[in-house]
Amino acid sequence: MCKLGYRMEGLFDYISDPTISYVRVGKPYPNFWGESHTHPHLKSLHGTKVSYAVYLYFNGDAYYFVDKKGIARVKEIVYKKLLLKPNHISHCLEKTDSVISEGESFFQFVLPNIKKYSNDKIELISKKFHKLLLQIQMYADSTYYMSESILNENLLKRLESHFSKDSEKIGKVVKVLTAFDSLSYLEREDLSLAQIALANDQSSIINHISLWRHKTFDYWGPETTEKEFYDRLKSFRKQPTRTRATVSRYTNAKKSRQRMKKGIIKRYNLPGDIVLLSRLVSQVGFLNDTKKYSITRLTYLFDKFLDEIVRRFGIEKELIYYHLPLEIEGIGRGDQPVSEKELRERRMLFVIVFSEGKEIMHTTDKGSQIAQELLKIIGTDLRLDSADEESTSCSGIPASKGEYEGTVVKMFSHKDLHKARDGMVLVSPKTTVDFISALYKAGAVVTDYGGLTSHTAIVAREMNIPGIVGTKTATTAFSDGDVVCVDGEKGIAKLVKKRSHQKL
Repeated sequence: MCKLGYRMEGLFDYISDPTISYVRVGKPYPNFWGESHTHPHLKSLHGTKVSYAVYLYFNGDAYYFVDKKGIARVKEIVYKKLLLKPNHISHCLEKTDSVISEGESFFQFVLPNIKKYSNDKIELISKKFHKLLLQIQMYADSTYYMSESILNENLLKRLESHFSKDSEKIGKVVKVLTAFDSLSYLEREDLSLAQIALANDQSSIINHISLWRHKTFDYWGPETTEKEFYDRLKSFRKQPTRTRATVSRYTNAKKSRQRMKKGIIKRYNLPGDIVLLSRLVSQVGFLNDTKKYSITRLTYLFDKFLDEIVRRFGIEKELIYYHLPLEIEGIGRGDQPVSEKELRERRMLFVIVFSEGKEIMHTTDKGSQIAQELLKIIGTDLRLDSADEESTSCSGIPASKGEYEGTVVKMFSHKDLHKARDGMVLVSPKTTVDFISALYKAGAVVTDYGGLTSHTAIVAREMNIPGIVGTKTATTAFSDGDVVCVDGEKGIAKLVKKRSHQKL
């Protein structure tokens, strides 16, 4: 099936541009990035938007294609706006908080009665979710996506100039000044569980689990298991002194972090532009953290609604995720359903193109020009487990200090979580919330993508393990089983010993 739209002028020039690159996002995501990044409202919000957003779902994985030059222009415009109007991030944060509050209330009302609703209500509920998630993507995700990397780059440049590339001092300043003033959502959950352990209140843990099962729910799972909560609760109860210290640290975090920020600014006599850039990096990172909480919570709740669609209309659960938003709405209207054959074809290959906030084309035809162009870019063999035999190191942004030597385990998506080993060096294109269980086992983490306030950087600092992000080449530099040394202060990972041929 191929639906052709009316804004195709320039699309193939865009795809064939040698500056185009892609991000492998691991699994098929709802395609709200495409809508939000090209939406006309984004221009009024940020002063700019993306011309096209192109997705390729291929063999169960998802790829998001971006025009480097175009994105660079967009980021420069947003960066200048943030320097002139630093409160813009606060505005986006308030909007995001408002949307998730509305979404929570909506689904708390809807879900208990879902089996009673007629089919026409299915359309209304789907539209409501679609609208809520699109707002979160525009206010939070797009703001973060269009500003995080350029803020990081300019902050690091200024710090290198100010400290004459003294990596130790730069690392200290980055860790303190880019820390969130408030607790991250994972820290809030950890605090709540620690308090329950100290109170020894069995009824509270049940409520806690219901409120936080979504914390690892990355668009379509997995939800956090009860075992994970009970294991951590048991650990907190075994060490009451340490648990009280954890509660105290979290409770006093805001004052402590603000005090440390003032102290380090004074200690190093940091100029105003470095202070401003650091504050913006911290704020945009916290906005991203709020987005992650909002999206994991909202998609988790919507997934409960999808369970009813699966039950009512006999659609296989995995295949429901390959519907477009309008098609989900159409199920309730009684539109002609997407055939199982079409959905299975989408799982193997599915191209979606967005412009002006609307889908203008989609196809499952592997022989189509656009599919061929995209497959040419990613390379159809995708030998992702093979490392460049010539590579012995990679370097990136120091995200969390410390030095660690361990064995590489490469993870590209949730499908690789079973490979996790205690003490491993986790190497990945990027980590998302469903990697949390694996990160708990890691001794260090290195990623291709990300900045100072990316998911990987934040979690590495919270877990106090060495971390390097934005290397661009970690997944091709190393193989599963390689022994590497990760220097989180210098931002360098070096090969110590090539892998043995034992199976991980």
